[in-house]
Amino acid sequence: MLFREFENHSIEDLLDIEQVLLEKRAEDEPGANNRLHHLYKILLKKIRRNKEYRYLEQYITKRFIKHLIWFGTYMKSSVEKSEKEAERYFHLALKEEPHIPMARYRLGFLAYKRKDYVQALQHFEKAIQLNEGEVEPDYQLNEIQHYYAHLYLTNSALFIAKNAQYSIMNIKNKSFHQLPNYEISPFYEMIASNNEEYLTQNAYTVVSKEGKRYCTKEEAENLQDTEGMLICYFGDREIAAIFNGEYVKLTNQQAELLRYLLIYGTEKHPITKIDVADIFTRKNPNFELKNNH
Repeated sequence: MLFREFENHSIEDLLDIEQVLLEKRAEDEPGANNRLHHLYKILLKKIRRNKEYRYLEQYITKRFIKHLIWFGTYMKSSVEKSEKEAERYFHLALKEEPHIPMARYRLGFLAYKRKDYVQALQHFEKAIQLNEGEVEPDYQLNEIQHYYAHLYLTNSALFIAKNAQYSIMNIKNKSFHQLPNYEISPFYEMIASNNEEYLTQNAYTVVSKEGKRYCTKEEAENLQDTEGMLICYFGDREIAAIFNGEYVKLTNQQAELLRYLLIYGTEKHPITKIDVADIFTRKNPNFELKNNH
């Protein structure tokens, strides 16, 4: 086996190797994701067999789940994407922890894309239910994702209704008694015809000093190519700054700072350290922000 090397390492060694592989994954080194996946499996197996290290089980399980969700998202959206592999990783995450709205949300989109609207509806409904309960912050949907879960849940239900209506039309010439006063909701055709177009037209959210608006995927890609425009891009898989075709990955903290500066900073009213206090939360016991030196 390619990953048998991990079997011969101690738990301490595997924890060190994990950090090395996380760095290699951040650098998009080929094979790092698969190696990390197998490392977590072996590490958890060793921890569960050793009472001395049992206290690490919950911590490593959470890291393993985060990796599964990250890798599933990566396989869904990367150049080498494999939606089947992405789905497998999301299911593996749910096997470790069933209460993960993010995994359900991703599975909902994969089902919706292959037009399995029953599965999509079930996943989006579960994602919303879990997200509105008590859930680990790392597994939560953000505000936009929560909104889209509702939107695609509605659209999935409409497609199910539409398919059911077609089935009725195909059999209504048979010798069955028609239900009395049966009629389709007057809102059905209006919603069914407009909802898919709405999803296409509102695929991306653009936030600027002028306010918030929605746009198509094509328009969002065109904005990224606009010369002289600095964009802070919050994607499914990563966050980045984009300027004149250059693409630089950002941490969450860097992105939040850049977003705040772009939206609220002006020449007359520059941003101060007090404005960004909540982003850095670097306060001393007297609740005063430390100065940079």
